[in-house]
Amino acid sequence: MAIVDNNVIYRTAVLISSVMVVAQGRYIDLTYNINSDVMRWPSHTKFTLKVDIRGPFASVNFLASNSFETSEHVATHIDAPFHFNQHGIKIHEMPFDNFYGPAVVIDIKEKASKVPDATLDINDVTSWEEKYNTEIPKGAIVIMNSGWGKYWGNSSAFLGGTTTNSLHYPGFSGEAVTWLVDNRDIKGIIVDTVSCDPGNSAIGEAHLAILQASSKWCVEMAANLDEVPAKGANVFAMPIKIENGTGAPIRLYAEVGAGWGVNSGRTLIWAESCVIALIMFMFLYL
Repeated sequence: MAIVDNNVIYRTAVLISSVMVVAQGRYIDLTYNINSDVMRWPSHTKFTLKVDIRGPFASVNFLASNSFETSEHVATHIDAPFHFNQHGIKIHEMPFDNFYGPAVVIDIKEKASKVPDATLDINDVTSWEEKYNTEIPKGAIVIMNSGWGKYWGNSSAFLGGTTTNSLHYPGFSGEAVTWLVDNRDIKGIIVDTVSCDPGNSAIGEAHLAILQASSKWCVEMAANLDEVPAKGANVFAMPIKIENGTGAPIRLYAEVGAGWGVNSGRTLIWAESCVIALIMFMFLYL
């Protein structure tokens, strides 16, 4: 084996570090905490936590364990097709690779500030494509940023009412969701409000449009959307795998800086392969 030059080692180490940093990117948590005061649809069961064990247990000095009761549809959560579709698949039947994809963030804060029941419509979608000079990619996850997160913790402001027929907040229009499903084959939609439909919707047009399609979904009550770029991030909506579930609480997060696309989850594997190849090169040829 040849003597390894220190400068070669240094340059190789820098290259390896750079590859790993670029590949991994950074992560943004888009999930709200679940507690007894969490925002929810008025008719849904609130979250309650029961302490089962706190302290010594058998031969253990300290053990802690809780039980909880909740609706599937509280805080940051996902709706499965069965939620609005009698023949739709349930949460445990949904393909795992449908829970992540390239994020497309469409900002409607200006009109939502003027009209609480504002909708993300087809014009917002086409305007986004014109602004960024690209079509929304197949398998994308389209996110509505209405700025409603500023009301989180204030139930009357967040919901706009106290009963199911008096609510006011933004959402997707049914026409926009149908267009996105038919023309861009998106995987799902995400909102920062309590529902994918606006508060004044009577029949849930956006829910019907996305959940009638096989394996597609909607996520409600996403947090921290101002931190996600309009283009270039990837989003992951990972649900609890409830058998026969109509939906489930999720850990929602975005990945920024690791490439924009449905195969972004494989970027780290590619990076690890590069590292292995570089190490082999050092030992074989230096």
